[in-house]
Amino acid sequence: MLGGALGPSRRALGGPVWANRRISPLATIDTWMASATLLRPSNPNVVPMYAVLDDRNQQYKVAAGDRIKIHLRKDSSEGDTLTFDKVCAVSGDGDNAGRVGTPFVDGASVTAKVVRHVKDPKIIIGRFRRRKNSRTRNGFRAQYTMVQIEAING
Repeated sequence: MLGGALGPSRRALGGPVWANRRISPLATIDTWMASATLLRPSNPNVVPMYAVLDDRNQQYKVAAGDRIKIHLRKDSSEGDTLTFDKVCAVSGDGDNAGRVGTPFVDGASVTAKVVRHVKDPKIIIGRFRRRKNSRTRNGFRAQYTMVQIEAING
């Protein structure tokens, strides 16, 4: 039987499991993403000052108040302050024009505070060779440090 008095159910039609439960699909987002707050101005015509920073050959576009995941920093603990000196570009604010470095902008830095260390979901790597009775199953879980950008200097 497909459904009840109101017609066939979503589950019977092959819809998502959460469709019958009044749960938003956004409720499945990790808690760290849900708690990340961006301090952006409410006026869409005002563009916040941003910077492109380089951290161990990874580039991130950040603004004050953003939370980003960077590769794990074992030497830092929660509450520590990090300073990123390798800034590739800085946008303008008000009267100042933006600057692009060759390769980095002189005198520019980004200050961030370590929020916590996080782990991504486990990724299962399986290798299978047919007719050889050879199977390998490994797991990998990437570790990151979540930082909140406090200020863009320069």
